Amino acid sequence: MNAAKSDILALQTIGRGLRLPFGEITKIEELDTLDIVAHDHYREIVDDIKNNPVFKKRNLDEEDIPSVETVKVEATVENAQLSLFDEIFCENNIKSFQSLKDEKTVDNLFEAYQKAFIKRAVSKKATEDSEQMTLFDYMNEKQDEKSVEHEVDALSVQQDMRTEKIDIKQSAELVNIVPYAKQTFQKKMEELKRVAIAVPKINISYSSTITFHPFKVKRNIQDFDVAASRIERYDTINEKLLQVLDADVLIAENPENMLAVSLLESIPEFSSDDAEFILDVVNQYLALIEESAEDKKRVVRRYATLIVNDLKKQIYASKDEKTEFVYNVQKDLIVFGQFVKNMKVGGKVNYRKEIADKKNIKQYLFTGYKKSYYADNAFESDEERKLSVILEDDEDVIRFIKPPLNQLGLFYRAAKQYNPDFLVEVKDKKYMIEVKAENQTDREEVLEKAKAAIKWCQCATEVDADGKSWEYKMIPANQIVIGNTLKYVAGLAVPIDVEE
Repeated sequence: MNAAKSDILALQTIGRGLRLPFGEITKIEELDTLDIVAHDHYREIVDDIKNNPVFKKRNLDEEDIPSVETVKVEATVENAQLSLFDEIFCENNIKSFQSLKDEKTVDNLFEAYQKAFIKRAVSKKATEDSEQMTLFDYMNEKQDEKSVEHEVDALSVQQDMRTEKIDIKQSAELVNIVPYAKQTFQKKMEELKRVAIAVPKINISYSSTITFHPFKVKRNIQDFDVAASRIERYDTINEKLLQVLDADVLIAENPENMLAVSLLESIPEFSSDDAEFILDVVNQYLALIEESAEDKKRVVRRYATLIVNDLKKQIYASKDEKTEFVYNVQKDLIVFGQFVKNMKVGGKVNYRKEIADKKNIKQYLFTGYKKSYYADNAFESDEERKLSVILEDDEDVIRFIKPPLNQLGLFYRAAKQYNPDFLVEVKDKKYMIEVKAENQTDREEVLEKAKAAIKWCQCATEVDADGKSWEYKMIPANQIVIGNTLKYVAGLAVPIDVEE
């Protein structure tokens, strides 16, 4: 640090450095500590803070900080194999996990999986010749498939008349990845069919059509002063008027053009295509100025800003804007992957357990789910946990997922993703659910997310592979009571006014 000229500046500089980058202690020393390379003045300030009773000093090394651990919560398909499943589902046009109940479909997928795995493992030359290669019997059928899955280190690939061994452990792209045996692959398909909801990845874009309707212009500025200005030379010492001169009055040589250009520049919705409309309103306004042609030039030059503002209000009152949205299905089926959670040591508890330390519920991981895509789930509030209990207990609920951060791909602003709390499938429909504190449901950003979610649900309904409709529900947290059904709780959702 450079030498600070004041204590305040030095304190501000130190304060910025002491801010926690993630809002909490990470237990990573490089992130949780501030190193100061500075002159002696900074040391004096730090010592003064420690000794000053006005400041509260906390020694993190001496205080009892809860121990935390980072855990990875895997989905049915391990993250390392996720791209392979994405690839085979796409190539085989799988749009719903419910289509995996067909045995022939699963067999075809396993064959595609084997080929996809080989493409990742072989060299570039082998990849180019992949159509000439076949994967054969890389598992010893006499061995138990489960144990073989963890022991196999190589695959055999036949190319032309020779057999090549592919060392999986040495493969740059598949380090520590062992291919699923067929029995294991089939179990993965069964599990996906049981807990995975068919969710498409949808990109929504908006386009607006603006129309300015003709209207009768009004003049809301009552009086225009066109009197010439005067310049007076005055001797303040002798208190004597020396000379009086008439100032040259500035004029607009082309009043119509001056006002038209000003309107075009000040209203961003205008384009050159609106020239006829602009000239019409300008000429109407000029006709309302009851002055001679020369005086009109003076009026426009002097009052141009006021006139333009007067016209702008009337023009915007005549504006008709229609917003349309178009959607593009980027991916027919999302295979959600793992998520990472920082939790307190010993913080994994059964989802039915109501913890006393509710304000720190983010430090816990709740387990024991049967209908959830993930066996373990993390929550932002106890009300979210309560809703998960309702989902587990409700006979109408088939399956649900708490989408991990930024895997759904629902954008409500440029580069801003919305992550709803739950996706739920029941017998006749699918829900996107947000649990929100009752005093936050009318916040601007919350409503912005909700409206984007409603549009997403409209699009998802049109392309849903299971033929089910999607509905968005924002449920006030104080309305979630264990023992109620999802249908009852969803009926208490906040109505969202979607502007057309």
